Amino acid sequence: MDSEKIQVVADTLEIDNASAEMALKLAEGDLDKALKMEQYVDKKYLVIQGKFNFGGYNKYYGLFLLIADGKEGEILKTEVVISNEAEDTNISLRVDSNVFLKTIKQIDNDNPKQASKLRLLFTDQVKAAKLFEFLDQAKNNDISGITQALKVRFEDKVEEEVELRLRAKAKTETQLKKIHPEFFESDENNEVEDEEEDGDGKLGVNITLNCIPIVSPTFGYKITDLDVGDELLVKVVDQREMGQYLNKLLSSDVGAVAGTIEGINYKEKSERYSVLMRLSSNVYGKIYIEPEIKLATPKSEQEKMERLQKADEKKDGVFSNDLITIMLLGGLILVLLIIIAKLYF
Repeated sequence: MDSEKIQVVADTLEIDNASAEMALKLAEGDLDKALKMEQYVDKKYLVIQGKFNFGGYNKYYGLFLLIADGKEGEILKTEVVISNEAEDTNISLRVDSNVFLKTIKQIDNDNPKQASKLRLLFTDQVKAAKLFEFLDQAKNNDISGITQALKVRFEDKVEEEVELRLRAKAKTETQLKKIHPEFFESDENNEVEDEEEDGDGKLGVNITLNCIPIVSPTFGYKITDLDVGDELLVKVVDQREMGQYLNKLLSSDVGAVAGTIEGINYKEKSERYSVLMRLSSNVYGKIYIEPEIKLATPKSEQEKMERLQKADEKKDGVFSNDLITIMLLGGLILVLLIIIAKLYF
């Protein structure tokens, strides 16, 4: 790889050489295209999600979330919730920040005064320089410094010892946009305007990845039941270095990528459908699928989870009823044995 090009990309985009080299690889060595790859290679965004607890006799349990542009020193989102119940905060720190945020919003805040203090802590005490420092530590998977810095600040606010655990990750714009598109709505509008100005709807850096569909025989939808604008879940199987890199950026923990259908075409010779999906800004995926196959979608997976949850609840209910019946019978037998014992002894 041309070292001069790498340096130009690194200096222009203000990224490290490794990220600049990846930008050039994604652009297949084209310098102009590489300079448009910032959103795929620059891990400028910081996501911290954590758990904490404090208190002696009256124990409190909390969750917090911080999302920031570490490079620009700008906080995008902070949330803190405090509960009396440990079970309320029983969530893995490895879930994506959107799920973590939904969990926070579903918990009743049992100590709003302290939660408000801790939320203000981020804006009052975690300034631009500290955000940049946290981002650098997250890039190097060093969370000990972040944990200690926040622990000290939390303890100052609640005036008690605090136990704190967290997970901090540096993310690219592409990664964060998949989880929190609301932070980039104005950018998306500008992107659409740029595409219209180009006339052919292309930005010159569009990437199409080879994908395969995720099949869901029970809960899925046939391609004939879907339309342009609907979402599909796929797996990226592109073996190019570019494809493997983008797959890591876009995939969920189970290896699935959600894409919005851009076009559906029926191929008469093969009797299959060709489906083009938008996976992210300027990143597309293509699959080929038989008409009778049922495909997984975010909606179908949600329905699947809800049905499984209801089945578990029903099973738990049946088990509880059986347990009550057994206990009643056991109690009745015990009473009878006592009566018999008194009669004979």
